[in-house]
Amino acid sequence: MVSGKFEFTVGDETYTVAAGDSLYKQPNIVHGAACLESGTLIDMFTPCRRDFL
Repeated sequence: MVSGKFEFTVGDETYTVAAGDSLYKQPNIVHGAACLESGTLIDMFTPCRRDFL
């Protein structure tokens, strides 16, 4: 998280993250996010997701 505030749901868990926080999501788990305060987040994938390029 670069700035702002986001709420992530990963499986049955919900997390609120803000600037300086990070969140790891295991593969093959239903997930989603909602922006609570305008901001910027960095989304990274390993291995690279070619469908997102």
